Amino acid sequence: MQMLYIQLCGFHIFKYVKFCKFIMKEHGMVSTQNAGNGMDEDRVKAQFSEHIKKAEETLGDEAKTKAVLSKVWEKLQSSASRAINAIREDICLLMDIVKAYITGRYRKIPFRTLAMILGALTYFSWPFDIIFDLIPVIGFLDDVFVLSMVLKFAHDDLREYKEWEAALSKNSSAPAVTAAL
Repeated sequence: MQMLYIQLCGFHIFKYVKFCKFIMKEHGMVSTQNAGNGMDEDRVKAQFSEHIKKAEETLGDEAKTKAVLSKVWEKLQSSASRAINAIREDICLLMDIVKAYITGRYRKIPFRTLAMILGALTYFSWPFDIIFDLIPVIGFLDDVFVLSMVLKFAHDDLREYKEWEAALSKNSSAPAVTAAL
């Protein structure tokens, strides 16, 4: 039984490494020569494209989007992972911008960026991703990596949102979006 567990962990780590290399290559963090060595890029790209496409469809349905955010919130509240705790505030920011968008409070973010954000949040909420979240110590590494990549990609949009939110709260006593899950 222990050997099966070790084999499963090894398989998922291999898939995780391939996924990380793909993401890093796509965002220009590594050169093409260093990114691939044996990686099935087409398969990973197809999976990633489907994930974004599903997020785009979900954003068209307020109830489905709220359901995703609710799952993310539940997972965030139940997680004691140090890795998740390190980016907990960032995850809340990502949730806030999606909520502000679907409620019509904030629309100054490109739809593609919003779809990537929701895609990353969906990825985080799903326990059986590249590295199963149930695997001790390493289970959240892929989640943190995906969320970190989206945070880096959407940095300017998130900064603008925070500035907008600060200006809004400065000019009124409106409650934050986070309160309304």
